[in-house]
Amino acid sequence: GNSDEKMEKISHSAYLSKALRSLESICKIKKTELFILGHSLADNDKHILNKILKGSISRIFVGLYRPDQSSSYDNEIIKRAEKLKSGRNNKKPLKIIYFDSQSANIWNRED
Repeated sequence: GNSDEKMEKISHSAYLSKALRSLESICKIKKTELFILGHSLADNDKHILNKILKGSISRIFVGLYRPDQSSSYDNEIIKRAEKLKSGRNNKKPLKIIYFDSQSANIWNRED
């Protein structure tokens, strides 16, 4: 669904409402960093992107999956991330750092 439809669902779910409030709280903390993995940053998640845009997060790490170096899907995500960055005012600049999600190895942690 689109962002408005998703917000309607969120408003009727205690779990999803709490998750969105938690994200909003995190976004308000200065010098916070956010890691994004497996998200397209598309307009249908505008309710999430607006929390980031209006917040104080200083850096966002965006995971890109590149089976080849000319992935049009990754290029679209990069365009959306840069649009998000440009939407911030100069008092709270946003830095975007891209990383290869294949090399992140987050699911195979060894302690």
